[in-house]
Amino acid sequence: MTALRFVVVLFAGALAFAVLGGLTTAAQPPSLLQSTPSPVLVASTLDDDGVQLAIPTTSAPGPETGTDPDLGSPLSSKLEVASQGVFPTFPLPDGNPPPLGGAISSGSFRDPLPLSPVWNPPGPKRVGLQAGHWLTYDLPFEIRNLSPGSSAGGWAEWEVNLLLVQNTARLLEEAGVDVDILPTTIPVRYRAQAFLSIHADGDTGGAFRGYKIARTGFSSIPEADDAFVRALYDEYGAATGLPRDSDSRISRRMVFYYAFNTRRYQHSVDLGTPSAIIETGFLTSPIDRAFLTQRPDVAARGIANGILRFLSLDLGRDLGRDPQSS
Repeated sequence: MTALRFVVVLFAGALAFAVLGGLTTAAQPPSLLQSTPSPVLVASTLDDDGVQLAIPTTSAPGPETGTDPDLGSPLSSKLEVASQGVFPTFPLPDGNPPPLGGAISSGSFRDPLPLSPVWNPPGPKRVGLQAGHWLTYDLPFEIRNLSPGSSAGGWAEWEVNLLLVQNTARLLEEAGVDVDILPTTIPVRYRAQAFLSIHADGDTGGAFRGYKIARTGFSSIPEADDAFVRALYDEYGAATGLPRDSDSRISRRMVFYYAFNTRRYQHSVDLGTPSAIIETGFLTSPIDRAFLTQRPDVAARGIANGILRFLSLDLGRDLGRDPQSS
């Protein structure tokens, strides 16, 4: 009887696995303005510093665990290969980036990454705009437990973020900038003249208002990233009239955002890519929410102006000086 029960259970488990696998294969991606939540999505896991991590909910290895999806070799092996001081280059947004080198994996989590040249080749400017929390239903194994974001007033955060990204992209494209609209999963070691992750904040009490902007705490190009943040602060505040939120509420989850973390994640920006994250307002504030959802064109104008101002800087000479003010 025990052996028979074991066989029945084993067969039932195999059948369920096959059915679920077939459903997953047959599933179609949602339309641009519809996100299908994952049945296994949970809130993001935080480490001891409160940093958002992507930690598996089970010890069973996934198909991408510890491997490079292009080479199929252990990621640690790639990191052990010295880059010989050659700055990585490859077509955007696709391509197989060369190894980062041993220096990238040394030190603690919060240590700055090795200093790098700013990625700013001649030709048309390229900008990556990430709609925070968009398409979190289908993530790579390494980031599969990221948060779905906040919600309030009948709006999911990803909807507001995508609305702002689309409006900003239109303005930048009108100015002659090439724009990549990116979901939660960004290309492996993504490169652009600027990468901005766009979000709307939330708090449980609904009392906070305003916007805030940050760059990564382990930037490989701190001067460029600081200049990017300054330009965004100046232009977004001037365009929107929203209050600036307290810097004390710039969390570690902003400063050590996963998409900045080249040391830990493959799906992140590459060294040398100017990057920032903006919380455009509080979705949980009725005033901020009304502005972001009813006047997304105004918020987008502030973001686009900040990006264009940054792109006008001579990154090879004086990052602290705006040529428009000289």
